[in-house]
Amino acid sequence: MLINSDKFLIWSSKIIKNKNHPFELENKNIMTFEEWEYLKAPVTMYYFKNYLDLNSCFVGKSILDIGCGGGGKTIYLHKFSPSELIGVDLNTEFIDKAINFSKRFDINKKTKVRFLTGDAENLPFANESFDYITMMDTFEHFSNPKKVLLEAGRVLKKNGMILISFPPFFHPFGAHVRDLIPIPWVHLFFSEKAIASAYYKLSFFKKDGEMRRNLKISREENGNYNISYINKMTLQKCTDILEAVDLNLKYFKLIPLWNSLISLKNIKVHEIFVKNVVIILKKGE
Repeated sequence: MLINSDKFLIWSSKIIKNKNHPFELENKNIMTFEEWEYLKAPVTMYYFKNYLDLNSCFVGKSILDIGCGGGGKTIYLHKFSPSELIGVDLNTEFIDKAINFSKRFDINKKTKVRFLTGDAENLPFANESFDYITMMDTFEHFSNPKKVLLEAGRVLKKNGMILISFPPFFHPFGAHVRDLIPIPWVHLFFSEKAIASAYYKLSFFKKDGEMRRNLKISREENGNYNISYINKMTLQKCTDILEAVDLNLKYFKLIPLWNSLISLKNIKVHEIFVKNVVIILKKGE
C-alpha cells in the first residue's frame, strides 16, 4: 500500500539536497538550464550511434526538435550541419531561453535555426516538412503521446526518422521530482497525492518555486495535488503506443542503470533498472 502522508518527504528532503540538479545549478549561477542541456546532449545522442552514423546522417537535412526546452540539445545538433533546425516547445519561457542561448553560438550560415512556441499535438508545419524529428527527454511529458507521434508522422518526410529517448516511469527518478525530493523510486512507496503535496510545499523554500510549481504540479477540484508534468510512460504503455501508429520501428534499445546489467529481456521485472528507452521510427514511402 502506498503511503499517503507527505510529512516524511518534506522532512527528509530538507536534509537531503540535490545540489547537482539543473534548477539548483541555475539558482546558484553555476550553470543555466540550457547550458546543462547542451552538456547532456552528446550523451543522449550517443545512444543512437549503433543505428545511425551521426557524423553524416544529418548533413544537409531538416530537423525538428519537439519539446526543445531551453534549446541546449537542439543547438548541439547544429554541429552535424543540418540545413534547417527548428525547436518547438509549449513553454514560452523556454523558447525565450532557447533564442537567447542560440545567439551565443557561431552557427554555420548553411543551417537555418529557429525556435517557436507551439503545441506538439498541432504543429504549425506542412505535411512532410522534415527529414528527422527528435524527442529527447520529452516523450514522458506529452499529455497525449500517441497524438504527438501521429502529428510528427504527418510532418515527417517519406523515409524520414523520429528519434526518441526518455527515462521510463519506473526509473529511480521517473516521478520527475528529484530537484526537491531526491529519493530514488519514491513513487513506488508514496502516493502521487503525497509526492505532489510535498513538492508543492517544498517549492516555497526556493526562489524559483513558482516556476517549479507551475511546471510540475496541478490541483484538482477536490483540493488534491497531482504531478501534471508526466504521463507515467511505462515500457508497456510505450509499446502499446508504438503498435498503434503507422510508423516502422527500426530500433528499440533499453539502456541499463548500470553497465553490469547486461540482460534486460524481461521488461516487466527489470523496468526499474532501465535508465533510458531509445527508439528510432521510420516513415514508409
